[in-house]
Formats: sequence, C-alpha cells, structure tokens
Amino acid sequence: MDGFRPYDIADPFRFYARARAEAPVFYSDELGYWVVSRYEDARAILNDHATFSSENTQTPFKPRPAAVQAVFAEAGVTHMSGLSGRQPPDHTRLRGFVNKAFTPRRIAALEPDVRALTVDAIARFASRGHADLVAELARELPALVIFRLLGVPPDDVPQVKAWALDRVALNFGDVSVEEQVEHARGMVAYWRYCIELVERSFVSPGDDLVGDLARIHNDGDRSLSTEEIAGIVHTQLFAGHETTSSLLGAGLAELLSQPGRWDALCTAPELIAAAVEELLRLVTPVFAWKRVTRRPVTVAGTDLPEGANILLLLGSANRDDTVFADGDSLDLQRPNARAHLAFGHGIHFCLGAALARLEGRVVLEELTARIPGLRLVPQELSYVPNTTFRGLESLHAEWEPLITGLDDASDLELVGGKAVGLKALLDAGLPVPGGFAITTHAFRAGIARCAAAILSAYRELGEDVPVAVRSSATTEDLADASFAGLQDTYLWVVGEAAVLEAVANCWTSLHSERADVYRRERGIGEGAMAVVVQRMVRAEAAGVAMTLNPANGDRCVVAIESSFGLGETVVGGTVTPDRFLVDKVMLEIVETQIADKHVELVAGAGLRDVEPERRTQPSLTTGQVRAIATLAKRAEQHHGSPQDLEWAIEDGDVLLVQCRPETVWSRRAAPTLAAHTGLAGIVDTLVNPLASRRSTHDRD
Repeated sequence: MDGFRPYDIADPFRFYARARAEAPVFYSDELGYWVVSRYEDARAILNDHATFSSENTQTPFKPRPAAVQAVFAEAGVTHMSGLSGRQPPDHTRLRGFVNKAFTPRRIAALEPDVRALTVDAIARFASRGHADLVAELARELPALVIFRLLGVPPDDVPQVKAWALDRVALNFGDVSVEEQVEHARGMVAYWRYCIELVERSFVSPGDDLVGDLARIHNDGDRSLSTEEIAGIVHTQLFAGHETTSSLLGAGLAELLSQPGRWDALCTAPELIAAAVEELLRLVTPVFAWKRVTRRPVTVAGTDLPEGANILLLLGSANRDDTVFADGDSLDLQRPNARAHLAFGHGIHFCLGAALARLEGRVVLEELTARIPGLRLVPQELSYVPNTTFRGLESLHAEWEPLITGLDDASDLELVGGKAVGLKALLDAGLPVPGGFAITTHAFRAGIARCAAAILSAYRELGEDVPVAVRSSATTEDLADASFAGLQDTYLWVVGEAAVLEAVANCWTSLHSERADVYRRERGIGEGAMAVVVQRMVRAEAAGVAMTLNPANGDRCVVAIESSFGLGETVVGGTVTPDRFLVDKVMLEIVETQIADKHVELVAGAGLRDVEPERRTQPSLTTGQVRAIATLAKRAEQHHGSPQDLEWAIEDGDVLLVQCRPETVWSRRAAPTLAAHTGLAGIVDTLVNPLASRRSTHDRD
C-alpha cells in the first residue's frame, strides 16, 4: 500500500486510518511482511498462537549479513531468546518457571523503590525550571527500576543501557552492514554479561528476580538451563526499560501538548490510574509486533500462505475507531481504555505489564504533585527510527519552580532572604537542619495550586516531622534592610494541614499593617513572599549568638546567650539566659554570667520548671561555647559582615537554625581602638583586614 514507511513512526496515524479503511491487510515489499492494521484482526492473531507463531519476533526484517553472522558464530552464541519468541511447550515451561518469581507481590513490593527513584530524579531538576524529561526522567528511571529488580549493580547501568540500544538497532532498525557488525559485538557482550549474572546468582542469590530464579533452580527445579534463564534476563533487561521509557516520554508529550489534560490530573489525581491506561492505548510503546503463519489462513478477506510473516500495527489497532470512539484523541475517562493491545494478548501477554503500570502511575503522581505548572517548550519531536519501539529522543519542558531545596536557594527574588542566608551557611559547610524553600511562584499560584508540591516536600523530611515555618521576604531581608521579626514565624508545626495553614498565614502577613508601614517608610514595593520550612531541632540547649558585643559594638568578641531546652525561651525573653563573651581570635571565654534559669521549653512537653539544683548550672560546656563561637565566626567570615545567629544543640552537636545580618552596630563605624596597637589592633586586623587597611590609608 502506497505511503507505508515502516521505519518512520513519528506520525503515521493518517496512513493508519487510511489503511484500516481501505486495506486492513496489505503486503510490504520493503519488509517482506503482511501488515495488519485493525484492532479485531490484531487481537485475534495474538490470541491464536497455534496458527500465528511468535517464533519470528526477534528475527530481523532483513537477513543478517555474513559479517554479522560471523560475529555470533565466533562467540558461540546461537540463541538469546527469552519468552517472546518461544512457543508451547517451551513457552509454557519457561513462563511457569518465571511466574514462580515474577509475582504480583514482588512487583507491589517495588513501589517504595520506584517512588524513591522517581522523587530523586525529579528533585535533581525541579528547582531548575527546565529539563529534558526524556534524558532526565523517562529514559533513566525505568532502567534503574528493572536493573534493580534483576540485580544489576548500579555501576553497570550505563553499559547495559548501551547494549540494549544495540539490540534495538540490530533487530528492529535499518542500519548499514558496518553498524550491524558493531551492534552484533555489543549484543555478544550483552549476552555474556547475562550468563555471568546468572552464574553469580547460582553461587550467591541476591534479593532480586534473578536471585529468586537461582534459588528455585538450586532448590531442585532444573526445568530451565543456565542459558534459558540468561535468555529471560537478556530479554527483560531490554524490554523492561525500553518500553516503559517509550510510554513515559511519549505519554508526557501527549499530556503536555494538551494543557487541559495535564491540569485535570493535577487537580484530580484519582484520574491518574485510568490516564496510564489511556496513554498506553494512545502512544502504544511497542508500536508493532511480529507473527508467522503455521498454516494457510484468511485474515480480513486476505488469504495468507503457511510461513507468511505478519507485522501487527498495534499503534494502529489501538486507535481503531470501531473499538475506541474518536481513537486519535486523549480521553482521560475513556471507559474501555484498558482494552488496548499495548501489552499484547493471549499467552504472550507482557510479563512486565504490572511493573509498567506501576511506574507510569508513580511518575504521574509525583510529577503532577511537584511540578503542576509543567509545560512544553516549542520543539520538533523526534522519534528513534525503527519499526517497533516508539521512543522520543528528547522532550524539553519548563515551569516556574514552586519548591527548592535549601542547597539550591540562591535566587533572592525566588526564595527570599532567609532561604538565601541558609544556603550561604550550607555553602560555607556549616551545619543546618534540613528543609526547603517555597518560592514566590508558589505565592502567586496560591495554596490550592501548590499544596501537593509543599506536602510532597514536607513528607520527605519524615512522617509528621515538627518544623519551623518562617516568612522569607524577597527584598526586606537584605543586609541593609533587615525585616527580621516583622513577619511571621510558626514553630513546632506538625502535620500536613498545619504546615499548609502556617504557609498561608506567612503569605497573609505580607499585607499586615506592620508590614505595610515598614515598606512604606522604606520605599519598598509590593513584593512577593517566599517561605522557609525547616526541621525543628529537639534541643538540649539553645539560644542566640552575635559576632559582636551588643552592649558596645565590640567586634573582637562573640556574644552568646543560652538556656536549657528550646531557644524560644531565650529569643522570646521568657528566661534570663546564661551569657558568654568569647575572644574571636583565641576562642577563649573572657566573660561568663550564669543566670537562674527557672523554666525550660521541652519538645513534646511544653514549658516546665527546671529542677532547683539545675537552675544555676551552666547550660553549656566550655567546649560547646567554643564550638558555637567557631561557627558564628565562620558565618561572619562567609558573609563578610557581623551576624546575628540562632543555634541549638541536638545530641551534643551544634546546629545553626537561622542567620541574619546584625543591623544596629554594623551600620555604625567600628569603634576606633587607641592607635590600633597591641592585641586590640591585631584582633581588628584579623577580624576585618580590609577595614583595617582602609583605616590606615585614611590616616596616611
């Protein structure tokens, strides 16, 4: 039939519709195959393995050149088929063996791993605002999942993926003899790798599918040989990731090319499971499959002789309007979407169907929750040329980031001053409790649009972890215009509903009366509000530190205030804290005032009285005082200006909870010490060498 281009699968759907209407079975001279395009015919052929054998599924369309055959012969490789090319009774024997290990329970147990891998992949690009969803998600994730299932070490993943591409090119592509020879060498190496993987599992079975097969074999079921088990591994390592990669890449392209459909999944995630079935139907990852007749047979009025090769256009069958109304459209609530042939039919129904469905569902759940504003950038979609696997080469998308990790919080306009300050501490190698920033894009989108992304990030901190939720203004937190204390902070927030409420309250505080007055007095515009969510520290002692003496502005010391329990008692003035002054250079305590600390705030217990014998005991050891001073000094050196810090001690370790510019004494000229001589002059030079140098020049 004119117009059939078997290796060009980018957009063959007009031709498919014409073929279904005019010539549902036609002969391709280019392939030497009879081509079947209608759903009912394809389904009937897949269901009748006695008449339509699968023995040609792995046979290349064109005879392998002598040079390619020589590569396999020299390596002693004669057969590498798993299940797809086997017929009963061999197929029955192999499938029965594999079914003992490839159980629904084994697949269901993979969901936490699939979700963790998905979250990790998305986290690597979520705060960037753009990504190639094929290269950074669709291609990588299914490979990592199937390789983990089959016990492939992570270091081997890139090589095994390269070998899988050799198989696509050699068995389903149209490449030169020279390229075929190279691909054949890759397939030989691939086969040897699978043999070695199985043999290692016989000796030391792991907690994976190959290990399960090895244990069945070792326990006495010798119905499969080493080569047959290796053949199953060889096939699953390829089919288990290449097809799912195609589903994810092409499926996301379909969803994002129709933004209304993507938005529907974001607002109604209960549609996702059905959406996966509709995408399997519409994009059909295994676009075409082979059969060969075992006897003369008639298909759709066309007589086929025994030994006739057949190509089933599954990508056409799944859009057949006689079965699927308006088959070229994406309908997220299509009632019969699950009737698709994406996984085949009959005894050769795809072994990994449940795993593919699981991966598709998890990816859509996590992407819609974390990046609801995902959209395609203008681009020309390109598919890998072959007859069978419709995989996108790339898919570029962009979005406004709603959430960013603190280690990526560098854009002041996006995450605000508090988040930028915490990133600076992390960049300086200082210990900071884990957390994340909610961006100004989320502020503009509103709580309903970004709630799922916020909660996903919150869950990553742990189950119902107590957090601090703090406003992080985009302009007011600059060093010369500190907004500290003028906006909301919510401490010991626990649970998803409480976190969302605290975030909404932080956003509301942007328009409080005090905030409006502050901006008006300083000529600051309307702005937008970012928010920092940070794990609370179950502190044994806590307090504040300032890299100067707040009493007189002396920058030669670190001033520390501390008390037992959580730091709110110090910050809020509930107790009179212990006070320490530490020499910045020598890190020696030069002044100590131990207070009578009558109460302490304890995580989970609230405010309680301190036992009389502890009230006048120091809240910090000498070592802890020095450790706090050291961290404060490093923070000042990193920022280049005096800093006001909040810290806490958890399990004996000092953590910096918050860091902001000191805004009283740092706006004044540093105190002039007599003639800058003696220890004071040395200290001033060490602490602020540039200022010292400028002062010297001024005197000259």
